[in-house]
Amino acid sequence: MASPRLIGIGSGLVAAVLFTSLANNSALALMLFYLTPLPVLLAGIGWGLLAALIALVTATLIVSFALGIQTAIAFILYVGLPGVILSYLLLLHREAAPAGGPGGTVAAGGPAIEWYPLGRIIAWAAVMAGGLVALGLVLLGGDGEGYRAAVRSMFDDNALTQLQGIFGAEFGQVEFDRFIERFTRYILPAFAATFWLLVMIGNLWLAAKSASISGQLNRPVPSFSQINYPPLFVAAFFAALGLSFSPGGLGLAGMAFLGAFGCAFLILGVAVVHSLVAGTQLKPALLVILYAGLLLTPWFAPIVTALGLAEPFLHLRQRVQRPTPPAGGRGPNS
Repeated sequence: MASPRLIGIGSGLVAAVLFTSLANNSALALMLFYLTPLPVLLAGIGWGLLAALIALVTATLIVSFALGIQTAIAFILYVGLPGVILSYLLLLHREAAPAGGPGGTVAAGGPAIEWYPLGRIIAWAAVMAGGLVALGLVLLGGDGEGYRAAVRSMFDDNALTQLQGIFGAEFGQVEFDRFIERFTRYILPAFAATFWLLVMIGNLWLAAKSASISGQLNRPVPSFSQINYPPLFVAAFFAALGLSFSPGGLGLAGMAFLGAFGCAFLILGVAVVHSLVAGTQLKPALLVILYAGLLLTPWFAPIVTALGLAEPFLHLRQRVQRPTPPAGGRGPNS
């Protein structure tokens, strides 16, 4: 078995190559860039915290040498350090008194082990997503006006013409200015946090699955079907919603957290739909409609997110999975 130090160095090298590949400005480089957290996560999940920390340090040194210190700091904040934290949380566990309880496994000849719940890991990742995007917006513009000016500078002279090709010739300068305002105020903060969360959680699951296949994962592969968030997570969502109406930087931070928390409840809503359709013959067709709707329509995601927000109160998955008493008989608790 390779040592954690060697694995950490190798994983850090791969992470640095994936991160710096974005400089090639190609579609393949962009696809590889999305996998940047994977080596750090895989090192931490398969070989422990030491391997993840070594991967972080190795990648940071290489990125700093290749692209500069500021880019290396961005790698630490947005890729490396979150990868170390999430891989640590995934392996966090304690001995549980009731063997085989929810979220627990039984080691051979040993006590039951309760693993840190996946729902709480996603919740922490959502907090990181909102915080990191809010920090990035502050660094980009310093305040609300500076941020808007920085984003507007990204649109070249052809942007208005391209938007006219989408919305029609009547899309003039006034509509363009309104579009830029809405983009900077609402779309960009929420989308950036949502995107970061989906990429990080997707890589976390992929790393756990890869470690399991290679025999390096000493816990069950986390399942999304039974995720549950902390009790105050719903309140955090509505707090972010209220904060999003604030002016200036507070409103931008609120939108970032709203996007991250909303994405987390979207994941929960998808898990609820999977449970609801699990026992039906139309499951494949219904899941195709679900994912096609999420990808192709703007109104499908809010509906699924609302379902996720309602799940802590309605407990739909528990109702569906509750065994039905036999006809004419009595249930086990009758």
